Amino acid sequence: MVRNEEKEYKDLFGSLEPEQPSMRFTKNVMEAIDGVEVAKPSKKYVSNSVIRILFAIPVISVAFICIYILRNAVPTSDYIPGIKNIALLSAGALLANLFLIFILVDELAHRKRRMQFLSDLNRTGL
Repeated sequence: MVRNEEKEYKDLFGSLEPEQPSMRFTKNVMEAIDGVEVAKPSKKYVSNSVIRILFAIPVISVAFICIYILRNAVPTSDYIPGIKNIALLSAGALLANLFLIFILVDELAHRKRRMQFLSDLNRTGL
């Protein structure tokens, strides 16, 4: 009994064609939007003050982290010939690694943009 009902539903839905708007409706819509001018894209979606604030937050954070690291770099009693302050050396190594991480992130972001640009060029056939 259930199988017969399923078969009837499948036959019924299989015979239906997807609905499409009439050609007159499509023509009316095209005529309605024909006179409308397309708005030009805005060059400024975000104001300069917001961009400056978003740029300043990580710069200030990194500056405070660097100041904190350098102020807490105290000399140790360990002695390595030629190095008088091992804590300052480790703080410098940490700052160098931080700088290299920023360069890596920047390079990855630019690579993604370059790949997108190249794929757009390939798609347009230029």
